[in-house]
Amino acid sequence: MRTTPVVVLLLASLAVYAADTARPGIVVNPTTDRIVPQVVDGGDGWSTSFFLTSLEATGPIFWEIRFFGNGGLPLTLPIQGVGIAQRLFASLPPNWSVTIDTTGGSPVLQEGWAVVTTYDRSADQPGAAVISARIAGLATFRQRVAGRPDFEAVVPFSPANETRLVMPFDNRAGFSTGIAWLNPDPSNAAPVQVTILRPDATLLGTEAFNIGPGAKLVFSMPARYPQAAGQQGRILVETTGRLFSALGLRFNPGGAFTSFHALSSP
Repeated sequence: MRTTPVVVLLLASLAVYAADTARPGIVVNPTTDRIVPQVVDGGDGWSTSFFLTSLEATGPIFWEIRFFGNGGLPLTLPIQGVGIAQRLFASLPPNWSVTIDTTGGSPVLQEGWAVVTTYDRSADQPGAAVISARIAGLATFRQRVAGRPDFEAVVPFSPANETRLVMPFDNRAGFSTGIAWLNPDPSNAAPVQVTILRPDATLLGTEAFNIGPGAKLVFSMPARYPQAAGQQGRILVETTGRLFSALGLRFNPGGAFTSFHALSSP
């Protein structure tokens, strides 16, 4: 497999590689992988930055990021200093960090998600095995429009196996809550049960549906659930699927936004 080396700078120089070909399909390990549930580039000024840091005191961490669209197909993104890539991999020495930026140059909006995996050796080497390593990180996605401040939000890397979640919402006074629910399982649909409650636990509504393999559902809560328009409360999300991840977005009337992570519910 041929690779093209480039250099990305943060705290120090780090060689990052983009593979000419990616592994076929989605492969997600629920106990070791980390999910980035929102990745965007292009369109109306969108871009994403990925920050990865090693929490190991000894030995390098061999990591890989793979990008997928909302429907689960491989997604290619323009990466600063690398070019167009669907898969990036490198190693992090102990306590090192690196930032990887998309250019924002996609001619149309590219939206999807990503998987972060760690290995016992470089991801392009034959026999590379998935392992659990102490790597942490987050993604920052932003919108840059001339004549106004940049708007951005942060998405922490999350476990791939969150199956019972609580998400607060507040759609009062012109504010709006956006939701992204992701099923990173490449083989099975995720059966989802949604329960919407006011702060006093009064029921606003329920819904049951499936999210297809590798697919992400993104929506404005007042649009999908009109009974929640102008309301405040929480959403309980449960799935019997093997893999699941979620992200919330809060929009104010002026167009600015922030993100929030779903709360795990045992």
